[in-house]
Amino acid sequence: MKEAMTTSSPLSPHTTDTSALVRAMIANHTRLPLDQITPDRALDNLGLDSLGALELLLMCEAEFGIVALDDTEIEVHTVADAISFIEAKIR
Repeated sequence: MKEAMTTSSPLSPHTTDTSALVRAMIANHTRLPLDQITPDRALDNLGLDSLGALELLLMCEAEFGIVALDDTEIEVHTVADAISFIEAKIR
């Protein structure tokens, strides 16, 4: 019997929860427990200064295959902002 191939890419058709993936990326980047990465948390309260936020956006570009830094002004202050921004870029 031929089995369906699965891929380890987080963007496989079986992974549709952008929110969970972005939260996991933030947790990994900040080395904080995932349960502390809540939508209402400000990125600077998670230890992400402007350089850290830029690094996170670059990681999201690579992970999601998007171009995040083409906007002249990016308003991303909270985890929810980051998730919304990435979801809008994916569409």
